[in-house]
Amino acid sequence: MILKGDTVRFECQFKWFDGEDIPYEAQNVTFKIFDVERKEIETRKLSLSHTLNPNHYYYDYTVPDTFEGLYYFEFKGYFRENPFVVRDDFTVQFDN
Repeated sequence: MILKGDTVRFECQFKWFDGEDIPYEAQNVTFKIFDVERKEIETRKLSLSHTLNPNHYYYDYTVPDTFEGLYYFEFKGYFRENPFVVRDDFTVQFDN
């Protein structure tokens, strides 16, 4: 559960189509937040300072006090000019 005003660490690991780790760094990696209607709310360009391991990215996101309900996050990076996308949802509440 994610609370309003809290900081959450979102993570993703880019992999090839066969599930194998990609052996080199992604290019132009972005992190995005979308509302329940899939309208883009926020975009951040990520750098190597946002990696835990090769192609294992994270972003520490502070959830605005105005958020409540269902939202989506997305990591997107490019390998050999092909886009790779990791997307999931999260729910924000006021309290437990």
